[in-house]
Amino acid sequence: MGNHNLKFGADYRYGKNHSVTIASNTLRSGTYFFDAARTSSGNSPGVGFATFLLGDTTTFWRTQTANVKAETRQTRFFAYAQDQWRATSRLSINYGIRWELYTPETVTASGAGGLLNLTTGILDIAGVGQFNSAINVKNNFANFAPRFGIAFQATPKTVFRAGYGIVYGQGWAGDTFGMC
Repeated sequence: MGNHNLKFGADYRYGKNHSVTIASNTLRSGTYFFDAARTSSGNSPGVGFATFLLGDTTTFWRTQTANVKAETRQTRFFAYAQDQWRATSRLSINYGIRWELYTPETVTASGAGGLLNLTTGILDIAGVGQFNSAINVKNNFANFAPRFGIAFQATPKTVFRAGYGIVYGQGWAGDTFGMC
């Protein structure tokens, strides 16, 4: 439309995770972490190995798989609108917005997933008791991601470009909760 190039679109994705198997579960024996700060004093930042020698485990993490047939599902929907405006023969301005909806991951069967509640320290189990298959995680409809860009052609061989945008990551299957 004149010196404007308008674009809009949408994208729908249905994600499935089938990778929860014993073979892919590499942390079954657990991982120990030893923080250097535990052995720090004065100007010394400390040494993680010294914390290890003291037997002072800072963090322990372990993956437990009771259900190797557990699978997750997640719907992802994106919509965008943008305009590339040719303000002058040497100046282009691009602006737009993207909306992203990542629904909470759900499990395919009761008891096939869990989420550690950091407030209570208790593992909430999907589909058990008061929890639905998404462990009562709610949709976030507020993922609006504005974009702005500018390009200025100073000479026939020199162009200055700048841009700004907010990006939401879809993460990886199992980010909302891990299998238990």
